Amino acid sequence: CASAAGVAPALLASLEEPPCLVFEYVPGETMSAERLRAPESIAAVAAALRTLHGCPPIATSFDSFRLVERYAAATRESGGEVPDAYEEAAAAAAQIEAALAPASEAAVLCHNDLLAANFIATDGGLKLVDWEYAGSGYRYFDLANFVVNNGLDPAGELAFLSAYLDREPLPAEAAALRLMRIMSDFREAMWGVVQR
Repeated sequence: CASAAGVAPALLASLEEPPCLVFEYVPGETMSAERLRAPESIAAVAAALRTLHGCPPIATSFDSFRLVERYAAATRESGGEVPDAYEEAAAAAAQIEAALAPASEAAVLCHNDLLAANFIATDGGLKLVDWEYAGSGYRYFDLANFVVNNGLDPAGELAFLSAYLDREPLPAEAAALRLMRIMSDFREAMWGVVQR
């Protein structure tokens, strides 16, 4: 769907052994965070994510609130130590989830790994690569993940959300993005814990 919508390269194969996706080669230039913060890039990314989020959801889900819990459990099961700060962060995550009630919004197809290196500038516009975290989820996690990973300042964050919504954001929409920045960082931190 993302390929048909023009935001991803064509999927050539989905293999089970080893499990992997094979996409067509994308000729173009890998973006940098600095380039993605430019006004024309902000508009292009916002349009690409709006298109992606308009695709039908897929069976695989991506729930940042459950994912950090699974990372903590996996760490403990393999004999690792979950940092003391986890409990405080998990309590904050529970407050965020209760305040936003993301389950009340329909899940959308999300990329969930919006690092600059996953954007390729092509003659046909931006293409997103590296789809292994893709799943149906909460759009504001995807938006916040882009903001965090590419170092947008408050003005850039507001410009990005305005471009995505194609209007000025409501206070609740701006708050959802700001709160999901915390979840983006929490998920990333817990992925680091699992890796260690």
